[in-house]
Amino acid sequence: MTEAVTFGPGTFARPANVVRSLFHVLSGVGTVLLIELVLDERGMLLVATSVAIWAWSMEISRRFSDRWNRFLMWFFRAVAHPHESFAVNSSTWYMTALVYLALTHNKIAAVLGVVVLAIGDPAAGWFGRAFGRTKLIGNRTLEGSLAFVVMSAPCAFLVLFLFHPELDTLAAIAIAIGASIAGAIAELFASKFDDNFLVPVASGTAALALTGLIAL
Repeated sequence: MTEAVTFGPGTFARPANVVRSLFHVLSGVGTVLLIELVLDERGMLLVATSVAIWAWSMEISRRFSDRWNRFLMWFFRAVAHPHESFAVNSSTWYMTALVYLALTHNKIAAVLGVVVLAIGDPAAGWFGRAFGRTKLIGNRTLEGSLAFVVMSAPCAFLVLFLFHPELDTLAAIAIAIGASIAGAIAELFASKFDDNFLVPVASGTAALALTGLIAL
C-alpha cells in the first residue's frame, strides 16, 4: 500500500510502514507514561528541551556530512521515510512539538497532544489507504479523517479516565473529542508541513482551551 506525499522538492510514493506505525504508537504510550508517572511540569520542560536540542543537533550535523547522514538513515531505516534523507526528520518535529506542550505547563494538554498523534495519525494513514474514497485536501480523505477521530478519541478519554480523576466523565469526553477533532483538522493541512508537529500542537491547544473553559 502506498500514498503520494508532497514534501520538499517533489512528490513521492510513501509505502505503509508497519514498523513505523508500531513505533509511533509505542513511543506515544511511553511518553504518556513518562509524563503522568515520572515527570512534574518542570521535568517535562527539561526533558522535552533536552531531546529537542539533541534532535536538532543531529539535523544540523548531518547537513555537513553525507557519510553521517547516510549512517543515520541506515540506522533508522526501519522507521525512516526516504524523503527524510534531505528533509527534517518527523521525529525532530515531534520532539519540537513536545517542547510546546511542556510550555503549556498542563499535563492534560501534553498527554492528549501526544496520544492523539500516536493513535490518530497511524489510523488515518491505514484507513485512508485501505478505504479512502472521498478526497478532502491533498491526499487526505474523509474516511481517514473519521478514522483519526474514532480511534484517537476513546484513547484520549482512557488516558483522562486513568490519570485525571479530577475531571468528571462528561468533561473528559468533551476534552477527548475536542482534542481529537482538532488533531484531525490539523492533519488535513499537514501536506506541506509535518503532522508530527501540527497535530500535537493543535490537539494540545484544544485540550488546554477546553480544560480552561470547563474550569470556569
